[in-house]
Amino acid sequence: MVGPMMRRAVPLLLLLLLCACAPAPRLDDRIPAAERDLPPPALVPLGPLLAAADALPASGGFEAALAARAGALTAAPPPPAGAVAAIGARAEALEERAAPATPPASPEAARLEALRARAEALQTGALTPEEARRLRQGPSLP
Repeated sequence: MVGPMMRRAVPLLLLLLLCACAPAPRLDDRIPAAERDLPPPALVPLGPLLAAADALPASGGFEAALAARAGALTAAPPPPAGAVAAIGARAEALEERAAPATPPASPEAARLEALRARAEALQTGALTPEEARRLRQGPSLP
């Protein structure tokens, strides 16, 4: 009698056998012929490169400037409590105010603006009476 473990293993082994029969991808074909004919690049020992990088002088200027800036920010007095609320109220007022209308630069831009306005109107569910009449009428042949 075959156990449940063997019942699961047989399909898996058959699948692996099937995958082993598949052709391997030809990776050499992805390299252009002109580059394939070139000699391989010269290998450089890594040790001297790392030693040269360690021998470079460490520039502490960046860390010092960053530490000075962090110190200045922590030493600065916090803004007054009312200023944060006033800025938030001003931001909300600016968000509610409509942007000034500018004429479209081209017919394509005008069409795009009309389509955007139409998409917004459809999202809110507002149809003009003409659109509602056309919708009730159904499709018409050209």
